[in-house]
Amino acid sequence: MMKNFTSKALNKTFDQIMFVDKVRNASTPVSNSHSGTVVETMNASGYSYIQVDEQGKRVWLAAPETAISVGQTINWSGGSAMQNFSSRALDRTFDEIFFVGAIQVTSG
Repeated sequence: MMKNFTSKALNKTFDQIMFVDKVRNASTPVSNSHSGTVVETMNASGYSYIQVDEQGKRVWLAAPETAISVGQTINWSGGSAMQNFSSRALDRTFDEIFFVGAIQVTSG
């Protein structure tokens, strides 16, 4: 869930918006489970920005703010990819980041 998201393309600010990667029929099974080791993490504006090593590939996630540390193993499902996402709070642009609804700490 993102709050006060401004779409330049639509020239509109949404009070709250949730980005999803797919809309599925409720009867369709979903198996988009991922896991990896936390490499870097930072919190800003109610989100945790987490870089994860997933089988040798570095992936950035944004999730609701969660207490997490480097070295922990986490799981997440799905996510909505955004290209060239700029975080004003971090003064940083991510080439690609996945917005996920939640993460689960599994070890560490």
